[in-house]
Amino acid sequence: MERVPISTWPPAEPLNLTPETPPLVGGSTSFWPETIPTEGVSISSWPPETTSTEGVYISSWPPETTSIEGDSISSWPPEDSEPPSVAKGKLRKTEFDGQTARIALAVWLRRNHTTLSLGIPDKISAKSKLNFAALTKDGRSFLENKLSDLEGSESVYSDSFDFYHSMATFFDLLKLNSKAQEYCVRSLELANIDPDLINNGNVKDFLSQVDRLSDSEKDSLWLYSRLQYQNKMLDKSSRLCEPNGGSGGSSATLSLSDDLTLKIDRVKAAEISVEDFQSEYCSKRRAVIICQAESPTPSPWTLNHIRSSCGDARVAVKTPSAHSTEWANLEEAESKKVSAFIDQKIRDHYLFDWSLPLNAPNLAKEFKVPKYFEDNILTATSPDALYRQSWPSLFLGPKGTKSGLHIDAFGSHFWMYLISGVKKWTFYPPRAAGDLSPSFSDSMDPTFNPSQEELDNVSCYSIELQPGELLFVPAGSPHKVENLDDTVAVSGNFVNSSNLSEFQHHLRVNALQDPRSRDLLTELSQLNLIT
Repeated sequence: MERVPISTWPPAEPLNLTPETPPLVGGSTSFWPETIPTEGVSISSWPPETTSTEGVYISSWPPETTSIEGDSISSWPPEDSEPPSVAKGKLRKTEFDGQTARIALAVWLRRNHTTLSLGIPDKISAKSKLNFAALTKDGRSFLENKLSDLEGSESVYSDSFDFYHSMATFFDLLKLNSKAQEYCVRSLELANIDPDLINNGNVKDFLSQVDRLSDSEKDSLWLYSRLQYQNKMLDKSSRLCEPNGGSGGSSATLSLSDDLTLKIDRVKAAEISVEDFQSEYCSKRRAVIICQAESPTPSPWTLNHIRSSCGDARVAVKTPSAHSTEWANLEEAESKKVSAFIDQKIRDHYLFDWSLPLNAPNLAKEFKVPKYFEDNILTATSPDALYRQSWPSLFLGPKGTKSGLHIDAFGSHFWMYLISGVKKWTFYPPRAAGDLSPSFSDSMDPTFNPSQEELDNVSCYSIELQPGELLFVPAGSPHKVENLDDTVAVSGNFVNSSNLSEFQHHLRVNALQDPRSRDLLTELSQLNLIT
């Protein structure tokens, strides 16, 4: 091998290295060779001051990580003090690059679905299939094994945000809520994020802090906030007494153990002003049916009229599924023209909550929102804002179709005007939601799958909504609906001062993952509608 004196280091010309000289350096620098092979060697300073390197290849120098008396050195030559984040005698922690639970389960399911008999229904969404798989014996076994592997690595990744976030997602998918929340808190602490950031500060400060977070950090904060909301619902369980009254008469009442009541009044429109509605029903979260209300359409909305107005528009038709984790347990059946939906009358096919402004603007122009629900901050935003064009929405429900037990989204109130047919509404008190087997997957909106025993243990009250009647459903009220006849109805969701707090909380949580929710939060703040 060609030799180069240290005094002329580094050499001006490339060196011709031979295999006889191993590219290893070891021992004390007092025996440092006068010559050294340099192919692939980059030396920032020569000679080194004091070095003890056991078996370090010098294909690159200084080494990125060198074990010197058990210390991890990130710069060369090493200083006298060790890095404060690394304990003496331990190597620097390896970055965690594992998967979150849903991604891991999806990969496992894709690889094994043909060899496993999981019994996953065909006609449900990919999200519902994934949630179904997590509940099967094989799916749960896979998740538990992955979680066990992660737990065995905790000492290695004890300072890794990503590791604890991944652990939290596995506990969550296994429905181990307390452990999921515990590991969420740990991950957020490692990232120096306040777990209660959602509830702190005004909107401007909140968004400023959120914008500094990475996507993974936002996901972890979202999961923690959803778990908090979920646990709050589960903690609010109430065993209710049997209902008194029935669908007949002017009202009926359910008594709760905490003296709250679920009361459905039927009042004539001529006897209730907007102010009365706001003070006696909306603000007090009391459902009410307003009878003999002024028709919101200039002429009757028959199926023929709807076909002539928007028959060529396309609609994603819904169908109920007991295995669905979509909102109200409704899955998308198919896309078809409105005229085809009306003419075919396929059993279990439901035109559900179809936005008129977005899909049938001419029909939307014919409908006037009832005066009781005009106080709505969602209509004070720009035309392209989230929810601005979502309502009023159309429901065409053939006899026998139904929606599963659900709560209206983002803390909103709900109203419905029934044009034709009869709908059976069944209500459960809000504080009983935790007794109805709520399940949260990737949304702040739970699905409910109570057993018959659970249903029998929670009192409910059913009413039959008649044509020409206007129904108000307060925020947070669990309910399900069955069409006793072929029905036509129009509905809307709204937010005012009485439910603004819940709405803003949901919007802040959703803004962590949904850019349009963030934009709406910003716009409402700029309009001084929220703070």
